[in-house]
Amino acid sequence: MAIFIFLLAAAAIYTSALSSSSSSSSSGVFQIHDRFSSDIVDALGNHGLPKKGGLDYFSYMAALDSKRLQSSPALTLSSGDASFQISSIHYARVYVGTPALPFIVALDTGSSLFWLPCNCSVCLRNITLDSPQPDLPQITNLNIYHSDKSSTYKIIGCPTSNNGCPYEVLYLDGSSATGVLISDILHLTTYDKQHQHIQAAVTFGCASNVTGLFLGVSAFNGLLGLGPGTGPDDMDALSILAAQGIVGNSFSLCFQPSGKGRLIFGDKGTPNQRETPFDLNTQNSTP
Repeated sequence: MAIFIFLLAAAAIYTSALSSSSSSSSSGVFQIHDRFSSDIVDALGNHGLPKKGGLDYFSYMAALDSKRLQSSPALTLSSGDASFQISSIHYARVYVGTPALPFIVALDTGSSLFWLPCNCSVCLRNITLDSPQPDLPQITNLNIYHSDKSSTYKIIGCPTSNNGCPYEVLYLDGSSATGVLISDILHLTTYDKQHQHIQAAVTFGCASNVTGLFLGVSAFNGLLGLGPGTGPDDMDALSILAAQGIVGNSFSLCFQPSGKGRLIFGDKGTPNQRETPFDLNTQNSTP
């Protein structure tokens, strides 16, 4: 996934106070300069810091930004970190929009787009499992996202269309999801004792038409792509969260032998933690 760089001009702030007075009153005027400004460099010297605007400067600021993101708390879905397995696919419950609606989305590390069934007439509303498990979430009366029912919905502008940016995702099994790109609130919570509620605007696919296995027990209520993005305009939810400075650009997805698991965004892991690398060969992934 591409790491988005935020240049924190306030990474090191210095202030200088200039006072002015009149016959009746006095006031303090504070001028704020970033550490790399010419005024501060002239006054204090650069002390080995890189010159502003150069490659070393941007590398330095990127390192500061990465450190800040690493210090921010990890996040998980507002419903909790739990994932569960149906057949060979792992799912999690996400809440989207205002008011928040729950969706049971498939977790896919082979693709990067997040999409939900949206404004559609053929999307599934109920699922019958071949081997039901009593501890799985209710999978009847599945929600369909309707853009006109969310007060935080926004359409994504596109220079080639007046009705939003169309997209089509084709998967290796022949299934597909097509629609337009939109933006709405994804509800998250901090993965700590405070459990602070976080509302983040993310881009996702409003899938008005799905085909193939998506009409059965496979991403029947949406899909959360966790795979790495492929360019500077990454549309995967995690890259968007990282670009907003909400969480570090990493995640952990761990499973128990029972099929239950947990999903955490911004998880830094431990030095001895086992990892599974991404295979970036496009022939083996779902674009």
